[in-house]
Amino acid sequence: MSVIKCKKLSKNYDEVEVLSNIDLEVKEGEFFGLLGPNGAGKTTLLKILTCQLKSSKGKAEVFSLDTFTNFE
Repeated sequence: MSVIKCKKLSKNYDEVEVLSNIDLEVKEGEFFGLLGPNGAGKTTLLKILTCQLKSSKGKAEVFSLDTFTNFE
């Protein structure tokens, strides 16, 4: 079972693309680390996964719940 699943996930702010076609799958029981330099999009990705931001393109699911349609 996938705990986190992203398929071609992207986020744009006007003309600036901060996430570009992210494909990610974390299965139940796996350890996962998100590393990268400042400005790489780590916080943006986490905000999309926690429904604090809507993605511009693609799909993200956490425990099989779509983060776009369950956005509140």
